[in-house]
Amino acid sequence: MAGVDESRLRTWLAKYHNPEAALRDITTVVNHYQGLVPTQEPYIFNDGTMMDLVNLSGTIPVTYKGNTYNIPICIWLIDTHPKNAPICYVKPTSDMSIKASIFVDQNGKIYLPYLHDWAPGSSELLGLIQVMIVTFGDQPPVFARPKEADIPYPSNSFMPQPGGNYMAPYPPTSYPQSSGYGGYPSYPPTSNMPYPSYTPYPTPYPPYSESLC
Repeated sequence: MAGVDESRLRTWLAKYHNPEAALRDITTVVNHYQGLVPTQEPYIFNDGTMMDLVNLSGTIPVTYKGNTYNIPICIWLIDTHPKNAPICYVKPTSDMSIKASIFVDQNGKIYLPYLHDWAPGSSELLGLIQVMIVTFGDQPPVFARPKEADIPYPSNSFMPQPGGNYMAPYPPTSYPQSSGYGGYPSYPPTSNMPYPSYTPYPTPYPPYSESLC
């Protein structure tokens, strides 16, 4: 299994309900998208329950207006995988900010019909990633934060400096969320670290165009 320590992965999946199916799903993804790497980390559910889960973390190639961008994501596999849909996030780097939409909330959590309609036997990780690539190629989920030197400021020093959130959250309205273990968890432990705040003078990532508004 190129790029994957199968022995370690089997150890991580030992407590999963269907470890062989999860192993096959992960292997297929890693063979197609080498920018994603499997690892095991603790995940905290809404009810405070913590569980060690396997995730695929890294980047996927997304083509936007003829250019290919590496979009950082993290896919968490529930221990019932593939019976239940994974939990997915966009994970912006320090020089990116999240562009909230009906597909991605302000915390980076991803909402897609493919996830909402997840069906054991017909839904799998490779198909999910392909849907992400198409969706994000139409609506990029992140934009680049400008360097401080590139941010224009008013010439009058007594004028208030721009600040605050650039975008208001745009929570999904068509995909229900459940709480607690057995449904969709809230955030991984690292979510307590704040994402970069929005700037009133954003330079999108990919490059800005009216279609991103």
